[in-house]
Amino acid sequence: MWLRPCKSHFVKSRLMTSVHVLVVGGGIGGIAAAQLLSKVPHIRVTLYERDAGPTTRDQGLAIGLRQEAVDILTNQLGWPHLAEYFTADGAINLALMSKSSSTPLILVRNALSIHLPDGRAASAMISRSDLRNAMMDSLNATAAEPRNGLSIFYNKQVVSYVEENEQVVVTCADGTSSMFDCVVGADGARSRIRAQRCPALEPVALGYWTDAGSYMVSNPSDLAATNRLFHYARSSLVRKAGRRGVSFLCFVYGTHRVLWSLSMPQSVATESQLHSALDAPVMREATVQLAKECFDDDVANIIAATPSLDMFRGYSFYSVLADTMATNPLGIALASSVTLLGDAAHKTTTQAGLGATTALQDALLLANMLAGVRRPDDVPDALRRYEVGMCQAAKVVVSASIGNTRRIHNSNVWIVGVFNIMARALGGLLHAYYWCADHCRMTWKSKVQ
Repeated sequence: MWLRPCKSHFVKSRLMTSVHVLVVGGGIGGIAAAQLLSKVPHIRVTLYERDAGPTTRDQGLAIGLRQEAVDILTNQLGWPHLAEYFTADGAINLALMSKSSSTPLILVRNALSIHLPDGRAASAMISRSDLRNAMMDSLNATAAEPRNGLSIFYNKQVVSYVEENEQVVVTCADGTSSMFDCVVGADGARSRIRAQRCPALEPVALGYWTDAGSYMVSNPSDLAATNRLFHYARSSLVRKAGRRGVSFLCFVYGTHRVLWSLSMPQSVATESQLHSALDAPVMREATVQLAKECFDDDVANIIAATPSLDMFRGYSFYSVLADTMATNPLGIALASSVTLLGDAAHKTTTQAGLGATTALQDALLLANMLAGVRRPDDVPDALRRYEVGMCQAAKVVVSASIGNTRRIHNSNVWIVGVFNIMARALGGLLHAYYWCADHCRMTWKSKVQ
């Protein structure tokens, strides 16, 4: 179920008792929650961010946004110039390739496009760093106005909390403690708030491994002339299915930067890949060798050209399970003034491209529920209602993500016939997946050249 933005709860009123909410984590979901809650007159908001400053840490390369996310950003967060962060033509290309051929089996154009309120088409591809930094700039501007009741603190890493007398005492790594009426854990996939509030939502290993890299290509035209796969990657996402359930993903940022990932069942990964995370040259050679075994030379050559320093550390796929979300484990515990949002609540794989959209929807739902709170002792009931809706939506997202991960790494998918049948039978799902986030190649306004 996808929530639609609603402004009705944000009617101005000064007749309500003040409720102090702490948002832990300055990612996209946390920033959105803080901004939306700051619009509610009877709520004071504090945001704790563990980084030393608003732009201290690299915020990643790219994410995808569904229409629901665009609605929230434009209608609720009030960004009249959001269009500048999107491409204008809305063209999204998809290429699926088999093991046995360098010719795409399927090429879909305009698999999905999003239209901004002014009617212009926009792709669902955006620089994650640009979006997050723009959101943080907007939040800092809101905090600069004392009447908005919003405070932002950096270098604040929450290590524990205690609930007592309908309030929450939060302790940080710097030794300080503060008291709040409500705490929102938006502190990401390794959430400390989750570890204490609901250990049942801890992600579990799914049995898949990914190696990846990104580097600048000095002469992309020359490479495209000799590498058919790179030729397609210049204008389209390319996912190529290989033997043994190994899958290769490649796309190009701008004109010169290529990003690739090689993912596989963990049983296929070699010892060198699994245990050489701190030795990039060894990891690269092991990845190249596996690519040679499972693909043609085009894949191996793209990986081999990656400088050692541009290899990303390999990692396993983790996710909370859909069945876990269906039980709403947050609701099993006693009434609480602490809740979770985004990856802290429902970490899953990237294979459905719904992470950022779901985090924004969580933030809107939470703000809608807390907007009706009149007193601090009403907070637990409001959070219960939020958690029911959040878990229902997250179950769908988690199920789609894990399902796509398993389909992509099916050991038979490289057979042309099976792959074609799969793509046709699951066309809508595959389109939604391949459009997504870190998997589509589009050009956007970014510092990446």
